[in-house]
Amino acid sequence: MAGGAAGGFVTRAFESMLKECANKKYTNLQSAIQNYLAHANDGSQQSNFGDSNQAASSVEEKSNLQEIDAGAEKPETESDQSTTVPAAAEEVESASMPADSSGSVTTALASAGHTLGGAQAELVLNPLRIAFDTKNIKVAELALDCLHKLIEYNHLEGDPGLDGGKNAQLFTDILNMVCSCVDNSSPDSTTLQVLKVLLTAVASTKFRVHGEPLLSVIRVCYNIALNSKSPINQATSKAMLTQMLSIVFRRMETDLVSSASSSVACKEAALNNGSNTKVDQLSSSDQNEQGINLGDELQNFVGGTDIKGLEAVLEKALHEGW
Repeated sequence: MAGGAAGGFVTRAFESMLKECANKKYTNLQSAIQNYLAHANDGSQQSNFGDSNQAASSVEEKSNLQEIDAGAEKPETESDQSTTVPAAAEEVESASMPADSSGSVTTALASAGHTLGGAQAELVLNPLRIAFDTKNIKVAELALDCLHKLIEYNHLEGDPGLDGGKNAQLFTDILNMVCSCVDNSSPDSTTLQVLKVLLTAVASTKFRVHGEPLLSVIRVCYNIALNSKSPINQATSKAMLTQMLSIVFRRMETDLVSSASSSVACKEAALNNGSNTKVDQLSSSDQNEQGINLGDELQNFVGGTDIKGLEAVLEKALHEGW
């Protein structure tokens, strides 16, 4: 079933979940997965139906040409017209029928970079949320791997943690569920899957993590770095913290540059209007100074070993509007 087709990794993950929970009472998960598979299969059937219609049209066109060539020798009878016209009309009607909107899920997953729309994202993410709720390790790991690919292939675009951001609440919920999948008793395999998803989410340019969800991600990472009994997980989480901090620092620098450019434009507009810009200049100067100080603090932590100090610095960054 769509193993190598568009969105095959989603279908394979969901089918594996169905097998894993076949003998368990995860009826909600089974229903959500079957709902997705039904939509995905409908989309594939619509595509195949369109291809066969095209092929049939080509065959019929060739047949019609042959009939035209033979027309001088054998005139078309009334009975011939009665059989060919309805067939042609039926084909036109089939071709004009709109494709099932559910097929757009398969289309969006056709290749990396195609973003799932709101309803499409909900259709794909709903089984994943239910999978996390089961607390079944195998099911959760399958869900984590699927989510990682969705983010990595840029199928999800939004701003978890940003008020009014695109898909903010939906993605905030799913990210919080990922963070809740791991604790000190979690298997190493689950921990590594969670770390992989979190780093991919923070590093993504389309799935941008802000505010409290970002702080939750950092907390999960340094809790693993401090408390994990696995040296591999400790080393991985520490390396991830360094990477995440670098990402946050670079984005803050970009935001500061954008903010400074905006301030310059405002000053020029005020000058052109003959306004007093002294207060505005002082305000902009204070803002830039605060940003530089915070950037210096973040830069000092990059590559450092003070894991506990990360939370305080990142909380400060969040309070100052990043």
